[in-house]
Amino acid sequence: MLIVALAFCLAGLLIILGFVALLKQKTYLDSATLQPVEIELPVVGKVKTNYPAIIFVILGFVLAYVAFQKSFPPRKVEWRLDGSLTNTNPTNGKLTWSSGTLALVPSEIQIKMYNQGAFEVTAMIEDGKTLEDVYETLDYSHPVGSVHVDLRQELINQRQGKPSLISSLTDHTRAYKPLELEVYPPAEH
Repeated sequence: MLIVALAFCLAGLLIILGFVALLKQKTYLDSATLQPVEIELPVVGKVKTNYPAIIFVILGFVLAYVAFQKSFPPRKVEWRLDGSLTNTNPTNGKLTWSSGTLALVPSEIQIKMYNQGAFEVTAMIEDGKTLEDVYETLDYSHPVGSVHVDLRQELINQRQGKPSLISSLTDHTRAYKPLELEVYPPAEH
């Protein structure tokens, strides 16, 4: 926090010194032509002025902007993804779903996994971003099989009216239809 305060102070000093130098309007002459120095600014065009003063002002505003961005990071909002897993292979019997592992990639989430196969994933995401902007896939691994869901593709399919695993969505939630467990082939002995 001390560094941010120092950065704001330095930015203010640069801006004030730059404006004072601009108010004094000392014009610098080119040593070769003895004409006032001209610089071209992207929005303004060519300007005959005290360019070191403009550089101070610009550096001050850039430093203030960077310090502001560092001291006030984007607000995070809670997102929730709900769904369930189904076992389509009756030879597995009744599965203990909680003995498997559910994950979003990359991981930084809270997961609730229930024995009936239902799950709830909660993640804190920067305001203005979607779950699919931050997380690529939803993966579930179990000793008898796995599930892999491409979150972005499912959202695209749902929005385009194509078959999708998403059953409903809001601004901060996604609910998925039951996800079928892809059963691993039996191990050969």
